[in-house]
Amino acid sequence: MEIYQVRAFATAAQLGSLTRTAEALHLTQPAITAQIKALEEELGVALFDRRPGRISLTRAGEQLLPAAEQLLTAAGHLLGRARELQGEVTGSFTLGTVADHDSLRLGTLLAQLVLALPLLYIRTRTGAAEELR
Repeated sequence: MEIYQVRAFATAAQLGSLTRTAEALHLTQPAITAQIKALEEELGVALFDRRPGRISLTRAGEQLLPAAEQLLTAAGHLLGRARELQGEVTGSFTLGTVADHDSLRLGTLLAQLVLALPLLYIRTRTGAAEELR
């Protein structure tokens, strides 16, 4: 099991779309699909129900997602602590946006942020304003 596979799983669960996951992680959709498939094979369970243009967590996916998120948090803390010892900017934050055409412009901003601060873990959420509070 690789951390990048777990990150692909957690991000896809959050975004509900392999295409949006690929965009968020700056990878191709086939790469995301392969990462999640490899993780499913290693775990021996299907994590997602797949439908055209949409994915949803299976029961196993719902039960494993909290552990995956804890793993990513722990890995981030470990890496962050190591980078702090080297004097680099680290950490994580979640950016929530409402689902509209204006939020699509965030891709450029996020890409620049990733280039400027590669050790900063950025998670995105989209939804109605009430859901993001």
